Amino acid sequence: MALLPFLLCGCMKFTLYLDVDRDQNIEYHGSVYVPETAISSEDDLDLLYDGLFKGSDLLKDRVSSETEIGDQKFKGCTFTGTGEQVKDFVSVEQVNSQMHLHLSSAQILDNVSDLPLNMNVFEDKGGTDLASLSEFGAEAVIEIQMPGKVLSSSHGEINGDTVRIDLLETLGQDVEIVSLIHKPEVDAQIAGITGATGLFCAAVLYSESKHKKEGK
Repeated sequence: MALLPFLLCGCMKFTLYLDVDRDQNIEYHGSVYVPETAISSEDDLDLLYDGLFKGSDLLKDRVSSETEIGDQKFKGCTFTGTGEQVKDFVSVEQVNSQMHLHLSSAQILDNVSDLPLNMNVFEDKGGTDLASLSEFGAEAVIEIQMPGKVLSSSHGEINGDTVRIDLLETLGQDVEIVSLIHKPEVDAQIAGITGATGLFCAAVLYSESKHKKEGK
């Protein structure tokens, strides 16, 4: 109940960017903002952080921040970190020449699922599910960059090596993303073979050209 004012006030903005490299390392950065009019002190922000990310170190190194979205002022924080903080809800593994990422969206925005979403204000908007929060202006987006072209994703929009997911639509569901991956040594081998082949072809063409000139 304590989080409801934040979600309905016009509204919470949460973004998270994950960067997964070919060695299964994860770096992230993101932000959480709420309208300035919705808070009276830093204690209100702490309540929001503790409620949404209960039991997680996601915002461990947060830095207070302010921004403007449209004509409205927002307060909140930005944050950065590594896979150590996100290991509870993100795991990656290499399968042959592919990278698989598993995301447990149930662990992100953990406490939102406990909100009483059958209130009349939701019913007036035509729904009582979590996705209905977006009609109030709430946003919760995660963008994941994989180490190669994304082959498939159970949720979200794929764009090359990235996947963009609306957490309000996938909350409580597991997400799996599969991308290509090429190890550095494999890349080097391919480059070496390509280079050697090119040199060989150039030598053959030069030899043939020389012979033709000598034959005239």
